[in-house]
Amino acid sequence: MHVSEIAGFLNATFIGEDRQIEGVSTLDNAKPSDITFLANPKYTDKALHTEAGAIIVKGRLPNEHVSQIITDNPYLAFARVVRLFVSEKTLDAGISDAAFVHPDAIINESAAIYPFVYVGKHAKVGDRCVIYPHCYVGEGVVIGQGTVLYPNVVVYDGCEIGKGCIIHSGVVIGSDGFGFAWDGQRHFKVPQVGKVIIEDEVEIGSNCTIDRAALAETRIGTDVKMDNLVQVGHNVVIGEHTIIVSQTGI
Repeated sequence: MHVSEIAGFLNATFIGEDRQIEGVSTLDNAKPSDITFLANPKYTDKALHTEAGAIIVKGRLPNEHVSQIITDNPYLAFARVVRLFVSEKTLDAGISDAAFVHPDAIINESAAIYPFVYVGKHAKVGDRCVIYPHCYVGEGVVIGQGTVLYPNVVVYDGCEIGKGCIIHSGVVIGSDGFGFAWDGQRHFKVPQVGKVIIEDEVEIGSNCTIDRAALAETRIGTDVKMDNLVQVGHNVVIGEHTIIVSQTGI
């Protein structure tokens, strides 16, 4: 792919030679066949000495040996360009013979259910979903189209996950909220009978836990991005487009 084609894809302008670009890389490691980017001015010196064939920048650099694509948001532009060079994994739709799917579950024919997955009664798995080995999908769970559950994800009964979500390994969705009443002698467990609702385009990092609500719902809004090792307590509502960093407890 030539620099001019990449610039056209980004609806951006470019200056310099219209080189052939074959991959993406960092400022430090890029080769003449790679494209890289500069989003933080503190790395300008590296950008001036990069071996990359092309660079995505916000403003023109005094670097004549590298082609430059000019755009207002280099980081976003580079994220889009990476997708041009990294092909999506091809998956075979269907249910593995080594998976257990309850007869009353509804699995779209385009979904991929890997070995050692458990899908409970009345669960619904949408089109183009991917559920990797050793995932547990409880009774009545709903998983929207295009959502991916990586290995060892647990989704307790009655929880709902929207479209286009990415749930990384070790995530637990819908475990009991931490609710106890003191009766004078011991802690009496308060039944947690609500659920978790995860809206569309949410990404949840590895080993996060999201507790079900005591009575109503714990809700994660559209486009929330959650780092690894985040704990979300019962009844919490997280608004759309929120970023939550690692080791946060809410």
